[in-house]
Amino acid sequence: YNTVDFIGSYALPLGKLTFSIENLLNEDYVTVWGQRAPLLYSPTYGSSSLYEYKGRGRTFGLNYALSF
Repeated sequence: YNTVDFIGSYALPLGKLTFSIENLLNEDYVTVWGQRAPLLYSPTYGSSSLYEYKGRGRTFGLNYALSF
């Protein structure tokens, strides 16, 4: 799987504003650990559905930094 991220920044007169969008296309995917864990732990420690860890959906970030 592939995900697309967007990161940008804008210099303000006083400080810097940074913004981001992770998983821009909102891809549905399972992490590497989510692919391996069911093989290692299921059925001994529960159903395989307990160990299917999905990746995060579209995530927004906003940051303001001021250096002095």
